Amino acid sequence: MDKSGTSNALFREVALPAAIALLLLSAIVAAILHFSTIQSDQLAAESQNQRVNVAVAQGIIGIANDQEASTYWDDAVIQTRKRPLDLEWIDNNLGVWFHTYYHIDEAYLLDQHDMPIYAMRGGRRVEPNSLREAGAALGLAGELRRRLRTTKVLPAGEEGRTVGVSDFAMVGGHPAIVSLKPILSETGEIRQPPGSEYIHVAVRYLDGGFLDRLAATYGIDAPRFSKSAPQSMAFPLSRSDGRSFGYITWTPFEPGKQVEVKMVPVLIAVFFGVGALLSLLLLRIHRSRMELETSRAQAQYLAFHDSLTGLPNRALFEDRLALALARREGTVSVLMLDLDRFKAVNDTMGHPAGDALIRGFGTRLVSLTRECDTIARLGGDEFAILIENADLAELRNLATRIVEDIRRPFEICGAEVLVGVSVGIAVSPPSGVAPLELVRRSDIALYQAKDGGRNAYRLFSHDMDTVGEPPRLSTAA
Repeated sequence: MDKSGTSNALFREVALPAAIALLLLSAIVAAILHFSTIQSDQLAAESQNQRVNVAVAQGIIGIANDQEASTYWDDAVIQTRKRPLDLEWIDNNLGVWFHTYYHIDEAYLLDQHDMPIYAMRGGRRVEPNSLREAGAALGLAGELRRRLRTTKVLPAGEEGRTVGVSDFAMVGGHPAIVSLKPILSETGEIRQPPGSEYIHVAVRYLDGGFLDRLAATYGIDAPRFSKSAPQSMAFPLSRSDGRSFGYITWTPFEPGKQVEVKMVPVLIAVFFGVGALLSLLLLRIHRSRMELETSRAQAQYLAFHDSLTGLPNRALFEDRLALALARREGTVSVLMLDLDRFKAVNDTMGHPAGDALIRGFGTRLVSLTRECDTIARLGGDEFAILIENADLAELRNLATRIVEDIRRPFEICGAEVLVGVSVGIAVSPPSGVAPLELVRRSDIALYQAKDGGRNAYRLFSHDMDTVGEPPRLSTAA
């Protein structure tokens, strides 16, 4: 056979089948890569959307909880009724302090006629001649007053302690969350006929600092606000009446496409090394999926843990409490804890010291409890402990050790800080109890500990329930 015939036979019998096999393998690999790209990008999009949703929801809940720290307080009722207003006190408790500690961009006080008597913008007191978004704020004020005619304090177990309303609005050209809370007496000793309550208005912009924290905390790339639906990733914002308000949009993280671009030269190399190509492809896909799983796990962790202490938050605590009660394998106990004089530390030493005190308090609680116990920060200086299979003697011993340990000075910012703690204990009865009821009972016991002089613990008994539902305590106490 001549060289031409040999070459033709080699082409037909080896080169052509090999080329076809390599082309087919390349097509299969390309199809797999494209499918992985779509799936990876879809998972990444769902994860990013979930993180933005968590951030916005926690922002709304967080504003209301932050307001309650100073609006559910006898002193706030007295000071807002005083004429002339003690503006320095208002700044330090209802105005400028909210900007410094809670990053609230604007705050207002409305009297019983919904007229502004105080205003703060950007951390500075301004003339309260008008609201930035009067229509939205006054509409929400009317809704809040309608709710106040029915009830002022929310049932135990709901998010927050006093009624409130919130919505989205454009304020001073900024997309914002507007939250209204009534200024109420926590003890009930100050008479407040329906319609006479003053209202605290808090405004947090959804651009600027909020987006910066969204990027830093939740790993969202270049978040921004858009009034119209963008082509890229977006989370829709809707007012309470269902009208579209705008969108939080960002540059999507697309790990699948990044992998696809990087794999193009590898696909070319398929013709020179099938084994090397497959190994590299599987390695890249594995890495991409690991990054996505890590991202999703991080988002889930942020959704169920407190960012300041790293402890479980209210959502995770309630989930574990419901699970423990459903098992009914032994006693289930809830300890509610509230720091005494926490507000004084914030006022005298600053909010970084308050944060350090909260972290130190959480650390001590961890050292005093078992690994199987759940310690959660519910908000502000309020903590809860879930304990299973412990008798009354063990619970009393633990509560005593907690009270005594918290009396020891905390080393905060180079100074010794002395605080106390009040503890309320409730134990599930043998017949079982609903999670919200067990929390309510521990709240009642905590209130009794506070009412009895603080820096002590109380075990719930049914005679405590005869006085009715206690008000939830403010962190200003």
